[in-house]
Amino acid sequence: MKSKSSNLVTSLGIRAAMLCVLASACEQPFSPKGSFKEELVVYAILSNVADVQYVRVYRTYDPPGFDPFGHLTDNQVTGAQVTMSEDQTVIAFRDTQIVRNDTIRYLAPIDAYVAAPFRALKGKSYALEVQTLDGISTTAKIRLPDAGSIVVSNMSALVAPSASTLTTIAFAMYISPFAKGFILKFNLRFESLEGGIWVARQREVPLAIVLTAEGKEERYFPTLTRSPGGETTYTLVSQQFKIHAYQTIIGEIYRDHGGSVRFTSAGFVLTQVEPALYNYYGIANGFRDPNTIRVDEPDFTNIAGGVGVFGGFVQDTLVVALPAIL
Repeated sequence: MKSKSSNLVTSLGIRAAMLCVLASACEQPFSPKGSFKEELVVYAILSNVADVQYVRVYRTYDPPGFDPFGHLTDNQVTGAQVTMSEDQTVIAFRDTQIVRNDTIRYLAPIDAYVAAPFRALKGKSYALEVQTLDGISTTAKIRLPDAGSIVVSNMSALVAPSASTLTTIAFAMYISPFAKGFILKFNLRFESLEGGIWVARQREVPLAIVLTAEGKEERYFPTLTRSPGGETTYTLVSQQFKIHAYQTIIGEIYRDHGGSVRFTSAGFVLTQVEPALYNYYGIANGFRDPNTIRVDEPDFTNIAGGVGVFGGFVQDTLVVALPAIL
């Protein structure tokens, strides 16, 4: 058994060791900035919506201080060799410049890479490769969703909402197994008489319009939703729009255009998003409320040899003719 004096010596020794560790730690300068590693950053989103596709290439940067906005350039990479392949076809992108809409931080045009005419095809696989002048290269691959379809379950409520006894307009959609997310938009198309000329316009119909307990109106629009299906077969999903919301938009159109309106059609756009873009969007918008404080730094990339995202989406459209008067 140890004596009291022996225990005292041991205790003093432990305290002295702790003081030495603390003193040593205090000698190490603290910096909120971690170590910096320069990487290539690549952004490219393919779609079948347009026959022009873009790729943007950057390098990461280390700001001079602790404020990232202290870096005054966005480190765009020009002169790189950018190619995209689909089966045996190779598409070469060329340098271009895009007018910058937001000039609050950067004033120079956006340097990018463009391929035109090039319309991405549903169900096809694409491989992207970027190689800079100093020999750094990155690669990425995606497969776009196959064609989807939209079915109106109760057409009578759509073409004659005021006569319908239903409360919703229901839709069925078939989602590709290669889509991880989808969204269905409902656009009401019409023409308004302006200066003796009929001008084509459209307005989006929300899923629902409700009044809160405080009497405030809130409108709910479709958002990107994860597909519940697997990876081998199409998935059947449904969505409903409240007829009250549809009728409210019709009334607003008549009011805003003085009654000089004729309706033409209802346009439905189904957007299917492949996994890489869905994952990137989901992480970047992981908390969709105004009160959440994030202390982590979530990120997603499918760029081998760099960061960023190579993703894509496809759209399918259904147009239903409507009576001129609703």
